[in-house]
Amino acid sequence: NSPLRVAAAMVSAASWGDNTAYVLGLFCADGNMSKSSNNINICLHKNDAYLIKKIYNIMGSTHRVYYDKNVAKFCVDNKHLYNDLLKLGITPNKSKTLKCPNIPKEFVPHFIRGVMDGDGSVDTKRKRMKIVSASQDFIKGMSGMLKNLEIEHKVYNEPYILNYIKTDFYILRVLRRKDIKNLYHLMYKNQRLYLTRKKEAFEKMGIRNEDFDTKCKSRWRAVIGTHIETGKKIKFNSIKETCENGFCKPHLHKALNGKSTHHKGYTWKYALGE
Repeated sequence: NSPLRVAAAMVSAASWGDNTAYVLGLFCADGNMSKSSNNINICLHKNDAYLIKKIYNIMGSTHRVYYDKNVAKFCVDNKHLYNDLLKLGITPNKSKTLKCPNIPKEFVPHFIRGVMDGDGSVDTKRKRMKIVSASQDFIKGMSGMLKNLEIEHKVYNEPYILNYIKTDFYILRVLRRKDIKNLYHLMYKNQRLYLTRKKEAFEKMGIRNEDFDTKCKSRWRAVIGTHIETGKKIKFNSIKETCENGFCKPHLHKALNGKSTHHKGYTWKYALGE
């Protein structure tokens, strides 16, 4: 029943999963580390304490949520986890030094969902979303992730005066409805670990899973090619990856959608969980 079951999984390559990536993203946004005590914690508003309880429940832990005034805390004290987080580029007083961890590509949308729940916001009136960080390196890393997902976005640098001290903040904005809709689907489909109010903010813009852009959906589904003569099968995690290995996107789409019988000697189909 130790909370370390999920915490340790944050940095174990063999244990990567949707929930692992999400918790790490949430930690990058709202987490803290203490060198003196090897303490790792995630701080949320007390109204969002149900999310910490969800994390504990998924872990199979009976560990309690800590409260301090209006703050609810997820707390872990562990030297090994502390050192492993350092290796990922996460440090104490990380607000300006945080670097984007290396996330397996299939779990990137869930890492983004965690960051979004911590440092992101949705503007339902102007129909846009943003992620804010004091770390330029972190926003650059997030920008790279969105580029790989083919989500168009912009990055801004905006100064902010806090206690008479000028501080630079880096803002990543997704402005187009199509991109927000596609990112929403990638982040939330078949998931149960998220801030309800953040997901509902997306849906106030009329965005639902069933409205997801079918072209984007197919682009991120795995595909299987079967050689016509030998029967040898090849599998790629996405249309993008298939094209990176020498296949032609327009001809591949025709083969996948039944408009042609084959492409480059292979018949093609979506993997559908294979």
